[in-house]
Amino acid sequence: MKRKPVLLVLGGGRLQKKIIKQAEEKGIAVAVVDCNPKAPGMSLGSYSFNISTNDYKRNLLIARKLNISGILTIGTDQPVTVAAKISHELNLPSFISPETALLATNKKKMKLTLSNNNIPTAKYITINNVKDKETVKEKIKSLKFPVVIKPVDSQGQRGVFFVDNEHVLFDYINEALKYSRAGNLIVEEYVKGYEVTASAWIYKNKLYLLILTDRVTYFNPPSIGICLAHIFPSKYGSQYFEEIKKLLKRTVEAFNINEGPLYVQMLLTKRGPIIVELACRVGGGHEEDLIPLVTGVDVRQCLIDYALGKQYKFNEYDFNYDLIKGHYGIFFIVAKGIDKVLNCVALKKQVSNKALICGEFYVVKGDMVKHLTNATDRIGAFLVKGKDRADLLMNAKQIYNQLNIMGDKYSNLIEDIFTLPLKGL
Repeated sequence: MKRKPVLLVLGGGRLQKKIIKQAEEKGIAVAVVDCNPKAPGMSLGSYSFNISTNDYKRNLLIARKLNISGILTIGTDQPVTVAAKISHELNLPSFISPETALLATNKKKMKLTLSNNNIPTAKYITINNVKDKETVKEKIKSLKFPVVIKPVDSQGQRGVFFVDNEHVLFDYINEALKYSRAGNLIVEEYVKGYEVTASAWIYKNKLYLLILTDRVTYFNPPSIGICLAHIFPSKYGSQYFEEIKKLLKRTVEAFNINEGPLYVQMLLTKRGPIIVELACRVGGGHEEDLIPLVTGVDVRQCLIDYALGKQYKFNEYDFNYDLIKGHYGIFFIVAKGIDKVLNCVALKKQVSNKALICGEFYVVKGDMVKHLTNATDRIGAFLVKGKDRADLLMNAKQIYNQLNIMGDKYSNLIEDIFTLPLKGL
């Protein structure tokens, strides 16, 4: 009997569930790695290992023990480097080199690469030794307040803070350090503008833009930049479209990306688009569901096939505003405050709206929830369509009005995001 190919997937959370299931359905034995033994994807694969996705040595041991045919991750940043290093060590397919993976996952190295290649990005400094306060204060003088503090190696807006004066700077620096394994931070000037996200694919050394979305964010300082919706197509990106395409191509060259997914967050400013950050992965905000609707490209299958050394199907779709056939939005669900989930009926069972494409709650009965401080506090999401942007937003509002999660404190603990301070809607 022919042995099944073994695919090592770094991450067993909600971001990896669908790709694990899809690979298993294709007759592939998936080995799932996650530090959380109760992660939802851990029960979906043929093998599961309760270790950190960032533990290179232990993941390499597993890869050798199982004689894996390929390795991948989706929707999450830091395991990208581990996947690239293991692929390199075992001579397995990898979209990017370990060097490129590191540049795209460490914000300090990322910003340096952008700056060295004259790619526009916010002015910044790095902090490597917070105990040397005088040096930090001296470096901060080169920046104008307000500023944004970011750990160099976090994701999902964890440890990211908006600071408008020097008096509270070190309070937030110390808080941000809690989210950095490396103990290093970026401090950059706050730049006004509309946020957009470009999801692209590099195929045979050529860039293809798949979708360009408006990134609707929660702005309630010190919280900043927490995404509560992705809306396609971007209404703000149209006037910058050619500049955006050129900027993406320059970024691909600077980071030596020859194949695979690219996820870029940008700010559209009065002086043009600037890069906020980028990742060599499919986005973690349900883009894996949105991209196929718009483009016909099954990004999950592309990742699976490439990881196993197969020729993957890519239709060379390249977005422009003449190709728009529908309007879509990914809307996230958040809680009103601290509460315990008492009852949570499946999202699709609660909604009677034909515009709903898919959706899910991330929480179950017994879970504790809290108000929004970073992206990990989101408690669900849904994908909806509309004839135009106004129709899309109307459908989203109707769906929110139908949703209910019963809490111990609130009869319905779901917050109406349209009442929150949002940017980019």
